[in-house]
Amino acid sequence: MGFSKATLNAILKELLTLGLVREERGPGGGTGRPARQLSLNPEAAYGVAAVLEPGGLKGAWVDFQGEIRGYHRVALRERTFSEVLEGLDGLLQQVKSSVAYPDRLAALAVAVPGSVDQEGRIRLSVKMPILEGLALAAFLAERYDLPTYVENDAKLAALGEKWAGDATGYKNLAFLMVKEGVGAGIILNDRLQRGTRGLAGEVGYLLVESDGEVISLEEALVTSRLEVLNLSPDSQAEENSLNRYAFHLTQVIIALTAVADLEAIFLDIEPQEWLPTLLERVGKFLMKTPYALELRPSRLSGEAPLYGAIALALGQTFEASLLGLRNRR
Repeated sequence: MGFSKATLNAILKELLTLGLVREERGPGGGTGRPARQLSLNPEAAYGVAAVLEPGGLKGAWVDFQGEIRGYHRVALRERTFSEVLEGLDGLLQQVKSSVAYPDRLAALAVAVPGSVDQEGRIRLSVKMPILEGLALAAFLAERYDLPTYVENDAKLAALGEKWAGDATGYKNLAFLMVKEGVGAGIILNDRLQRGTRGLAGEVGYLLVESDGEVISLEEALVTSRLEVLNLSPDSQAEENSLNRYAFHLTQVIIALTAVADLEAIFLDIEPQEWLPTLLERVGKFLMKTPYALELRPSRLSGEAPLYGAIALALGQTFEASLLGLRNRR
């Protein structure tokens, strides 16, 4: 990093004083002064992550070394905002009872199904309309007295695949989710893209023509997904349904790649049993275009948003700790 030994020793002394770094006993033997063995102190701070879904809440917490220390899951039966808050309250209570220093919680990151602006306000959420219009980040930060970050679940899925999945070696990638809705997260040059209003990757709003009617690509994809989920034994109907679904998937993939020139797209698509067949057909459609990229099933699949929220919470925990160090200096 270009530091002199004296500068490095001064910085390490501050980190040790703040408790962010700890000194460990090094190997004995040899001659001369032994080297100092240092590592991040896992108990220096903790990050908390949560994913809100129509049917439930998933949570986890991570220490300063990036180790996941525990999980929390609850069902949402009535799907009300009060239930969401009860689930988050339970998550924070479980974290505080599980970590050595509960006063060292540094950040909370929440993944939500919907578009989120720069201030953490949820502008639109088809899957969880109870969240629409809420300045959720500010509300939760005040409720828990904890820096809180709210982000779209597909965007955090891309971050999760990059942090803990199969995308660690890629600089330019996207994560595409097709379930009850459609969403995508884009990472360019190792940075998650949000755009001006948090709408980067919202490919479901693209328009297509179907049976003479203009509809959203999300509606077309979700309809095709339902057709494939309910395939009849008739082979001709099966072929038509698979081809429609594959073609709509190809439109999304081309839209993402044409703008961002991606290396790879990681997919979490239902029904998963048809994914190999769908990817084969998508590949044939893509042969008619100049876009060459890898299409890979997500290793994390439905857990990718949670891992992305964990990564965001961990990153903000580091940011808070470094900010404290800069202010001290």
